[in-house]
Amino acid sequence: MKGKIDMNPELYASRLDYTYGEPTETEMSRIRFCSSCSSNDTLHKKNATFPFKPTPSGNLKVQSNQVVFQSSTVGVLLADPTQAKVKVKIEGNGEDLNNEYNKIINANYKNHPEPHLQYGHKTSPTVCHVKTVMDRNIKDKTKIQETCNLSSLGYGQTEPVDWTCVQLPKKQELFQEFYRRILNKINTDCIVHIGNEEFHCHRIVLEIYSSLFSKNPQREIELSNSNVKPTAFQIIYEWMTVSGLESNKLLKRENVLDLFAGSQYLGIKDLEDQCWSFIANDNIFNEDSAFVLYRGARVQHLTPVMELMVPRVKRFFLPLVASSDFLGLEPEEVMTFLKSNYICVASEIEVLMAGVRWLYGDWTSRKRFVTDVMRCVRFGLISPWQLVDIKRNPDNAEILEIVNEPDVQQMVDDGLAYVIIKYWYGNNSKNYYHWIDVLGLSEPVERNWIGEEKNHVTYKEFLKYLEQFMVPKEQMYKQMAMMQPPRRNDDAPGTKFNAEK
Repeated sequence: MKGKIDMNPELYASRLDYTYGEPTETEMSRIRFCSSCSSNDTLHKKNATFPFKPTPSGNLKVQSNQVVFQSSTVGVLLADPTQAKVKVKIEGNGEDLNNEYNKIINANYKNHPEPHLQYGHKTSPTVCHVKTVMDRNIKDKTKIQETCNLSSLGYGQTEPVDWTCVQLPKKQELFQEFYRRILNKINTDCIVHIGNEEFHCHRIVLEIYSSLFSKNPQREIELSNSNVKPTAFQIIYEWMTVSGLESNKLLKRENVLDLFAGSQYLGIKDLEDQCWSFIANDNIFNEDSAFVLYRGARVQHLTPVMELMVPRVKRFFLPLVASSDFLGLEPEEVMTFLKSNYICVASEIEVLMAGVRWLYGDWTSRKRFVTDVMRCVRFGLISPWQLVDIKRNPDNAEILEIVNEPDVQQMVDDGLAYVIIKYWYGNNSKNYYHWIDVLGLSEPVERNWIGEEKNHVTYKEFLKYLEQFMVPKEQMYKQMAMMQPPRRNDDAPGTKFNAEK
């Protein structure tokens, strides 16, 4: 900023440029003050006045009306402001000047090409206005300085925390606490009623696994005892809350059917799939255990399980026929096993006599099933001499009564015709298939043959034969392991008899 001071030559002719604050290097404006007078040099020197007033204490003082300009770094004093004019001109970019002060100066420039501020008495309006502007500028600068806190200067803002160097006390794990509450049934929010039993459960657990519970928002739910047993539901809920291999171990041979049926009713797809995989494993259910599961599946009307277990009975068929359990089978069950290609027998005559044994287990009520049961026997796999014998041997009174039925007698005759055709023509010749078609016969499927072929002459002889299978499980399977390897399926029945003839 540059200023010129025109004063009365008779009063003051000297040039005064007093600075009481050194501008900083960042100060973007300069203030220059120049004074001139129009009188002679002698009078100027004579009338020059020192602007500071002495006091009795020896200190110097300045009246407020002597301050004609003031900033945060520069102040200008006049000895006699009433006799002086100050010309102010702004140079530089003025970035450090107060905005409001600049507006006032610019407004004065608009009114006068070279604005002059006339300073008079300390209470004059011009002096008061300028002083107000300067005081406001000082306050604004102070306010700006107060807002410059440490945070704005970058203090306290450090680099991200290196958590490899920080150790804090561990908090409680949410999953572990949640699992503990679920496992210990803390604050349960659902009650399941089955018969006289009730189970307190967490609804969220039931909804996760069961589609039935996810569709039922009630707090108390009643389930049918016929669809899911209380003991099964208890295991099912435990299966839901236990994880990993421990949940798999809840499936056992004795409860898998109940769990399977319960999972189907409750819509628990994961458990249903696990139960079926458990059932389908032939290392778990085979032969005797397969039959036990078959009986359980029949009670619960689980047809797919029944159909899966029948082929697995295999070597257990004859021990089954020897037991009293065989006599307690339903007609459909007996016929299912007698029709199976997988039952292990030494000859087809054993299948015939197994049917006779079941029929005579309760002849009065079962004789009406004679035709259906005998239709399961493949007479074409029985030796010709045996077919003739069972029709005439008086020692086979039980069999004679059965084969005297017209339908059964026709079955025996068809079987005998098939055996003769196979014996004369073999089963691969043109004549073989010709006579099969002419007589309306069907080629029987071979059984799962084991050991040496047995030709039981009488029914009583067959019952005596079954006694060897009424031994403990380990002993029975040991006896079967000692039997000869299975006979080839393409061996003709009755080969031994034919060779002897």
